[in-house]
Amino acid sequence: MPRDKKAPLVVSGAVVLLAGTAAAQKGPAAPAPAPAPAPAPAPAPVAVAPRATTLTPVAPVDGGGTYRGSASAQGVFESYATRVPAFHVVKRGDTLFDITDHYYRNGWYWPKVWSMNPAIQNPHWIYPGDHIRLRTDGGDDRGSSTLGSGIVVRKQAVPANTVFLRDQGYIDDERRDVWGVVSGSPDDQMLLTEGSIVYLEIKKDKEPKKDQELTIFRPLRSVAGGSVVQIVGTVRVQSWDDDKKIARAKIVESIDVIERGLRVGPVGRKFDVVPPTRNKQDLVAHVTVSIIPLVFYGQNQIVFLDKGSDDGLAPGNRLFILRRGDPWRSALQGSGDLTDKSVRYSATLGPELESVRGTERDPDYSDEILGELRVLRTREKTATCLLTSSKREIVSGDVAVARKGY
Repeated sequence: MPRDKKAPLVVSGAVVLLAGTAAAQKGPAAPAPAPAPAPAPAPAPVAVAPRATTLTPVAPVDGGGTYRGSASAQGVFESYATRVPAFHVVKRGDTLFDITDHYYRNGWYWPKVWSMNPAIQNPHWIYPGDHIRLRTDGGDDRGSSTLGSGIVVRKQAVPANTVFLRDQGYIDDERRDVWGVVSGSPDDQMLLTEGSIVYLEIKKDKEPKKDQELTIFRPLRSVAGGSVVQIVGTVRVQSWDDDKKIARAKIVESIDVIERGLRVGPVGRKFDVVPPTRNKQDLVAHVTVSIIPLVFYGQNQIVFLDKGSDDGLAPGNRLFILRRGDPWRSALQGSGDLTDKSVRYSATLGPELESVRGTERDPDYSDEILGELRVLRTREKTATCLLTSSKREIVSGDVAVARKGY
């Protein structure tokens, strides 16, 4: 029997039902068929309130195919890293989980973002106005280039043949090397970090230049006629008021928490490894201390000598580190009576002990070379040196000898 063309179609899910009466036929009317049971009403859709957020939407990565919780999501952080801003300014209600979920499509990457922001001591406590670093490349376009694939390539920030001190430095003269202090900030927060604006109170005899970078530090201890300082960050001067002696600067590096009252100045963090130069005279010096307060020093560490330019040292001079004696006997000091004993067995006397200490003529032994130093920088009475090689551990008090013509 042909279908009535005017009968409507009702679609419910994937089922198509015909509703209405049969088409009219010539002749006696056929009895009307029993009405089909009405389909169950489809459940009303549940309204889901969108999560309130003030973050700006970010376009997804081309190609897709990466889902949260899947094995293919391992590189999602790196995939998004070149497509997000360098920083996110925290707004009221933001959390590290929400920020990471927005930018990287996976909130469980928040520990990675936290690791890039050492100024955040507690990841549960971030405040409006905080600058959250989001990029592993530093978020600074200086010294970087972008390939066609969108991969950001960073140029080497520290030139080759340079010793760079990350979190500890050395100042020769506090009166000369301390230019001022971090006196304030327009940000309403106690802990300052990378991206924050600060005001610097500068000494009367100092005059910073625009775009000049100064180190933020706090003193640790006095060594070798100077002071070892803890480096906490770097600021770049934006403007300078010579009358008021106030500089406005931006924090461009944050190694630790930055607070008001910290000192600023041109701390020497880079030591050029100068080429060797011949020593003009014989000289005997001693290793005093290192920047890092260790008992033993090794290759590629910075140490200080108790002789300087007044004694004839110059950058590039090389000195041998010498030590005389039997180091095993020296290590026996303070040990027990049996430490230097050996057990000897004979058929007549049985086991007996004998000393293996030797004749102890250490002062008559020859000097042995343990390593070599190269002078990087000199002051009147001290020299900053790099341990270019070491066969054994070096300790404070070891003799360093310069040979004329070497």
